[in-house]
Amino acid sequence: MLDLQAEKMTPDLTSTRAMQELKTGALIRSAAVMGVIVGGGDKVMQDNIGQYADRLGFAFQIADDILDYRSTGEALGKPVGRDAEQGKASFVVLLGLAQAEQKAAELIEEAIALLEPYASRADELKALAAFSIHRKS
Repeated sequence: MLDLQAEKMTPDLTSTRAMQELKTGALIRSAAVMGVIVGGGDKVMQDNIGQYADRLGFAFQIADDILDYRSTGEALGKPVGRDAEQGKASFVVLLGLAQAEQKAAELIEEAIALLEPYASRADELKALAAFSIHRKS
């Protein structure tokens, strides 16, 4: 609903971030925290992985906006540039391409740092975080 409403409003960073947290962010956070719960992780681990997932979700959305701006329909398997055409909130529009790329990279660095207490047990989560902003589709 917020995504559709945003088409009729002038987007700002705060509302766009809130919308992302309720879409991509909530999905990634719930999946990550449920994995910790099922695996028997304590509250501290749930909180750490939740914070990791928050940053991952935000970075993933920024990367998705960058792909919509920079990629091709063939590479993505869907039309590109539609966010701009439809006036949708986009982190590329709000931040600019260079600052959006920088923000995504910072978020991934923060996400990976949150995994340090888990050493090599978190290698796959670290790789997932890095992949999320370097993907081509």
